[in-house]
Amino acid sequence: MKSNPSPKRILAINSLDARHGSTYRMRALTQLMDQAGFEVKYSEGKGSKLTRLLVAMYLSMGKYDLLFTQKFNPVTVAALVIAKLRGMPTVADWDDIDYSMHRNQLKALVSFWCEQIGPMWCDTITTHSNVIKKKMSRSNRAVHILHQGFDNDLFFRSEKTREKTRHSLGYTSEHFVVGHMCTFTPGGTIDLDLILNSFAAVQNGRARFLLIGGGRLHAQIQDKVNQLGLSDRLTITGLIPHEKIPDYLSSLDLSVVYMSDNEANRARVSFKVLESLAMGVPVMGKLVGESNMLFGPMIHNVAEENFARQIDNAADASLPQQGPDMSNFTWKKNLPVLTKILDQLLQ
Repeated sequence: MKSNPSPKRILAINSLDARHGSTYRMRALTQLMDQAGFEVKYSEGKGSKLTRLLVAMYLSMGKYDLLFTQKFNPVTVAALVIAKLRGMPTVADWDDIDYSMHRNQLKALVSFWCEQIGPMWCDTITTHSNVIKKKMSRSNRAVHILHQGFDNDLFFRSEKTREKTRHSLGYTSEHFVVGHMCTFTPGGTIDLDLILNSFAAVQNGRARFLLIGGGRLHAQIQDKVNQLGLSDRLTITGLIPHEKIPDYLSSLDLSVVYMSDNEANRARVSFKVLESLAMGVPVMGKLVGESNMLFGPMIHNVAEENFARQIDNAADASLPQQGPDMSNFTWKKNLPVLTKILDQLLQ
């Protein structure tokens, strides 16, 4: 009797920790690989940058049939180079143009060169962004779209959860809760100053503000909140597990987002917009690029100078909490495409 062949082994290296939206995406794609029947060894960034680099290099010299990394930085590029020199098939999921988000010039330069060199060591690139796909159009690398998604087992509207979370945060039925979600990193807070300045200009006494997020810039952001006189009206959740984010989103009456028109934002598909809409929370703001193409018709578009006034208006006459059909944006929609990509590379 012929035994069934053992599953192909995939080494999935995520160079970042849980603070980053890219980590949510990498975890979701890894779960899809597992559902497709592959044997997945998943490594998530921990410790110092040097530790992450050494761990990635060590793992990439081990036993596996395919390397799947997340974006391009020194950690993932080192792993890709080692894998290719060993003759292994390689895939990188490129979800952000990182170099344009760094405020430190040295980090921006390193990121720029990693994003120039990294693709040369990949057999295939996956991305959620047609902007990034177009950027790679002149290369000889295969590029496939794996759409940004959400977990529909987590992100659904529950009045019971809404009431419980609002109570725990000290909100009553009289409060109009306005939220913004971001990671407290240079890239995640790229447009946060405008959001906070707009919150400070809101005059409606019912308005309360919730920042859903945390990270290494927490102290700096808290200082800004204090300077704007928002301490009594604004709560910062701190870094929370991704599975708890739906609880906090459920407490909102309005989710706000602002994307300045730059290369990084044009390539993004915003988690804060996608997950707010999945929870049935109205979204107000400005989108650009890929996010605008996908979600522009689903949100309440507002010019930068009108943010505070429109929040005041929404508090006076709350927007309907009724989102569009988001079923096409679940992670599971990517399963057939991802499985086909991996099967072809592993033949």
